[in-house]
Order: sequence, then C-alpha cells, then structure tokens
Amino acid sequence: TSSYFLSSSGRCWGYDPYFLAGYPSGALANADNKAWELFFFVLSPLLGPFAFKLYLILFLLLYPLFLYAAARNFNLARGPSLIAPVLGILFFHLSLPVEFVSWGMLSYVFMVYFSIYLLSLFYKLFESFTVTRYLILCLLTALSLLMHILTPVHLFIPIAVLYAGNAARLSLKQHAAMAGMILFVLAVNSYWLLPVLQ
Repeated sequence: TSSYFLSSSGRCWGYDPYFLAGYPSGALANADNKAWELFFFVLSPLLGPFAFKLYLILFLLLYPLFLYAAARNFNLARGPSLIAPVLGILFFHLSLPVEFVSWGMLSYVFMVYFSIYLLSLFYKLFESFTVTRYLILCLLTALSLLMHILTPVHLFIPIAVLYAGNAARLSLKQHAAMAGMILFVLAVNSYWLLPVLQ
C-alpha cells in the first residue's frame, strides 16, 4: 500500500479503503517521523521514491560520525574518539537498534544516536557560549524533535544537569536565550504538535 502511495501520488500516506473503511494509512506513523516526511517531501520531486530510502541510507552513513563528533566535542583525544563509533556500530548490530530499523522504527534509532551528538553540542555551548553555537543548536534541537517525539525524554535530564552545573556562569541574556531556544523548538514543531495535542 505504501509503495503505491509513493509511486502514484508522491506522498507517504493515503486512504486505504480496506483498512478501517478508508482510514489514513501510510509508510510512517503520524505522531513522529516528521523529519523523514519533510525530507521526502523536499527531495521526492527530484528523486522519486528513492528519496524515501535515502533517509535510511543517510542514517547508516551518519550515525558512526555522530558518535565520533560527540566524543571530540566531549574533549576526548582522537584515539578514544575513534573507539566511540566502533562501539556504536557494534551496539547497533548486536543489540535492538538493528531490529528496530528492520521493524520500521528508524526515526527513533536515528534520534537516539543524533541526541548523543546534540548533547555534546550543549556541552560545548556551556563551555563557551557563542552566538554561532547557540544558533546551530537551536536549529538542530528543532530538527531532533522533528525526528522523533521522544527526543525530550532522552535529552531533558542530561541537559538539565549540564545547565544546572553551568547556571552560575551564565549571564541573564544567556539564561533568556536558553528559554528562547525552548520556545523556538516548540514554534518550529507547532505545525504537528498542536494537532497531536488536540
């Protein structure tokens, strides 16, 4: 059904008359996967149905790099930083993540690896609060919530610990900027969060 929707209308969803008498059916769950949907929406005019698969391919190429970059952001030397992606690849293939991807739960696994990188960017931001780091982090945090609805569950406690440990060093403007980041992330994701909450 999903491949029919992709090839005939270029959309990830459609009405399936054999599923609950015409209930919307699709390749992706509607409560998350928004980054995948937007990725497909933007690239499908150029790549057709291959744009859907390209998201998976990008994940498989990027997740080891996320772990390496995160290790470097946490100020590890090159040697230990190279161990991080090796362990990440082993964990992916020897534990549940590979099963999650085969069951279609790619967005969750993508977000888990991406959130480690995102946490390292928060660490760097609190180490040296610059406008460039802040703006990049705003965009990537908004993207992470587009990737999966459980992003706040993974990031709230570690970011809260980092924030609490650095709160005394931050200026009033920087505290306000951190609150503004939350508002920005919610505003970017409001187009799908508001209908989910209703």
